[in-house]
Amino acid sequence: SNVTGTLPIANGGTNLSSGFINGTTAVGKILQVVNATNGGNSTANTTNTSFTTAETLGTTITVTKGNKVLFFANGIQWKNTGTNNYNGELRVSLSDGSNTATTNATILQNQNASINVIRMYGTNHAGLLTTASGSGTVTVTATVQFKAENSSENHVYYGDTNTGTSFGYTFMEISV
Repeated sequence: SNVTGTLPIANGGTNLSSGFINGTTAVGKILQVVNATNGGNSTANTTNTSFTTAETLGTTITVTKGNKVLFFANGIQWKNTGTNNYNGELRVSLSDGSNTATTNATILQNQNASINVIRMYGTNHAGLLTTASGSGTVTVTATVQFKAENSSENHVYYGDTNTGTSFGYTFMEISV
């Protein structure tokens, strides 16, 4: 009680006027947020067993070098077809031209059936990129990547031909 302004850690606070902590250590604060929609209105398919780019997202974020970028994507549409239990995987790769990081990869399994409709709709992805050190700024881009488990019996399809919003995504710059 009787504390004004920033609440110290010793008094149960974070000792930050804004930002967030990890335990008792200040790890940064959110400097800017960039939101976008309409990702994924292009379409692509692959039988490649290595991750390949389906789409480079049109919105980017420009941040101070050395800061981190937290990325979220919600509602990415894709499907997987095949006949022998082969998986498809989808993820998002973040890059500042020097450093890269990937989000979680979502896996879709065929379960021994030939499937030609969207089997997974609304997948969510999150990742954290530490940008290159130095002075100045850097632009961070995001690419949707996908792969098939078996090139001869498995296809992975990405995107949506509808004109409405396909999915949303967010970039956050975090100070270090």
